[in-house]
Amino acid sequence: MLTTSNQLKIKAGQEFEHALKSDYAASYVQYMGFRSAAGAPPGWIGQYGLDTSQPKLAQSAAPGQAETSLQVWERLSLGSRDLVLLDVSEQMATPVSPDGTTLEQVLTKAASLGLAQFPDSTQMGVWAFASHLDGSRPYKQLVPVGPLPAPLGLITRRQQITQATQQGQPVAGAPAALYSSMLAAFKAMTASYQPRYANAVLVLTAGIDNAKGDMSPAALVRQLRTLYNPRRRVEIIPLMFGNAGNFAALQQIASATGGQAFDITSPSQIRGTFFSAIARRLCSPNCGT
Repeated sequence: MLTTSNQLKIKAGQEFEHALKSDYAASYVQYMGFRSAAGAPPGWIGQYGLDTSQPKLAQSAAPGQAETSLQVWERLSLGSRDLVLLDVSEQMATPVSPDGTTLEQVLTKAASLGLAQFPDSTQMGVWAFASHLDGSRPYKQLVPVGPLPAPLGLITRRQQITQATQQGQPVAGAPAALYSSMLAAFKAMTASYQPRYANAVLVLTAGIDNAKGDMSPAALVRQLRTLYNPRRRVEIIPLMFGNAGNFAALQQIASATGGQAFDITSPSQIRGTFFSAIARRLCSPNCGT
């Protein structure tokens, strides 16, 4: 269809159409292996094992399929913006294998493998938590949230995060104020929410809260339900290491924000678990369990 009013362009378009419909053009197209306008294949393609039958028409799209596809593409275009909460409490020194490997070492491996999967379009930061890491606060910022490839001091933020996760050590005698740390991280990410990103708090933890006077999981869930804003979505995605933690509580906490909890009982699960956690942004907020 010609949409221009320029007579010269109209003439050129008509000449081009005539050339495409010529016998020479039709034979050349078939010589190159393409079908004719009527769907007839070149005579020689059968000897190479190619299908010479008429192509089948695709089924018509179901109602709403176009809208669903557009939503998926829109989510794919979103960057990921994540605050990683690292457990450095005393229980992370617990051995989990006969060779003496500790929960903290498993977590470090998980962070190295998993965080490496995030592309440079990601914004990320890291907090550590246990109890009284920063005065009365149970958490401490190690790396501020920002673009992974951006310079941060003499190295990039990605390199800073790698160093922070690899150098993390359990704090002797420090219990875990897990639930209040999660609430603080959620509030920080909600306050700094950015609409063109999938905003989330990734919690790498043993799943144990044993700090005296810390809030209960039920209290945290109530606060999250009050604070949660579907127009400023921030998901909490806990990854629990080992089997000593309260995974049911983590599931309830994640659910209050539209997130999902994952339990890691074997190092072989690490890569797949991180992939699943990242992939949630394609289906959110209607992800299955």
